[in-house]
Amino acid sequence: MISIIIPMYNSEKYIEKCIESILNNLYKNFEIIVVDDGSTDDSIKIVKKYTNIKLLYSNHAGPGSARNVGIENASGDFIFFLDSDDTINPNTLKILKNNIKKYDIVIGNYNIIYDNGDIELFKTPTDSKFNSFFESVTVWNRLYRNCLLYTSDA
Repeated sequence: MISIIIPMYNSEKYIEKCIESILNNLYKNFEIIVVDDGSTDDSIKIVKKYTNIKLLYSNHAGPGSARNVGIENASGDFIFFLDSDDTINPNTLKILKNNIKKYDIVIGNYNIIYDNGDIELFKTPTDSKFNSFFESVTVWNRLYRNCLLYTSDA
């Protein structure tokens, strides 16, 4: 199973589209964990409309801290991060899951869609594993094995 972790702060304009893009995915073995980081708008109300989402709370410490709360509560063998203003294509999870096999991390391509409508494609380089990992400094275009990110002290 893939645990999809979404840090959220005042995302009422975007969060529904983000969630719907996940629910419309071809790969269906996932859980959605939204970690609210102190929103003051109607973001939480929108997320609560979905009965199949874990809604957790953080102390307005930023997206990194919210992601950590999500990791600590993830049930999946794999972790996928998605920002609340992002969407994924219907085949994203399937492609990443099919490619992880013996690896701890797989990196996907993504598009940046600017406010003016321009689209920039970022394609993961394949010439060097080192360059591929560090070319993009995001956390959200990758599928991680959960054991790589979280180990329990228990």
